[in-house]
Amino acid sequence: MGCSRCSHPADLFEQRIPDLGFHCTLHETIGKGQFSTVKRGTDDHKRTVAVKCIAKEQVRSEMKLLAREIDILQRVKHEHVVQYYGCFKDEQDIYIVLEYCGGGNLKERVSRHGLLEETALKTLATQLLQALVALHSLSIVHRDLKPENILFSSEGVAKLADFGLSRSLNNGDKLTIVGTPYYLAPEVIRGCYTAKCDIWSLGIVLYYAALGSLPFSGQNYGDLFSRILSAKITKWGQLSEPTVAFLTSMLDRQANRRPSAVDLLCHPWLQSS
Repeated sequence: MGCSRCSHPADLFEQRIPDLGFHCTLHETIGKGQFSTVKRGTDDHKRTVAVKCIAKEQVRSEMKLLAREIDILQRVKHEHVVQYYGCFKDEQDIYIVLEYCGGGNLKERVSRHGLLEETALKTLATQLLQALVALHSLSIVHRDLKPENILFSSEGVAKLADFGLSRSLNNGDKLTIVGTPYYLAPEVIRGCYTAKCDIWSLGIVLYYAALGSLPFSGQNYGDLFSRILSAKITKWGQLSEPTVAFLTSMLDRQANRRPSAVDLLCHPWLQSS
């Protein structure tokens, strides 16, 4: 009779991860998540990488989600998505080796350098929409678009990161409410959504990048969700009418009227110089 422990899905997944088979020197911590620490590293090729270090004991019950994240990272190859280089393990940790982005994240960029002017906002929108086209063409929805998950290379190229809540969507799937509350699309709050929820979240991200604030807030999550579901956005600062029109189209509460990433790349606002 085989060992029952070895038949546990978490153990079967872990068995597929190779033992640490390369020399990767870990340096300073550059980010922290609920179950992980991200460190700057140097691999065998003297390449600077980002290494996501995940303690096995902390994620044992969530191994299915980790397996899904790695699967998605392997499938998505795009210049505006943080690239996956490999996954390894030792006795204590699982290591996901990723492309290093030396330009920080969007929240840090806005804090340090100020709000994005219209030209920079168009560039950011274009790059992230191209990333979403790649994801959505594979029926993958990110589900956690927010400034902290938008990284920049040292040259300033935007990269979509952190696929921990991402998943493939198929008809008939049971969907859960996941993501960061301030960026949730109305249909996510209602529990029935498609990849169009990423378009709403990106609209909120671009609003933040342009205005430095968020369009919806509340005293608690119930209040916040109520505003997301029904409150009108009234503060647009000094944004031009075409910019407001573009963002408004992304923030249409009717998901079937909300344009896709492909549609938005053809929007007149992005086509204008």
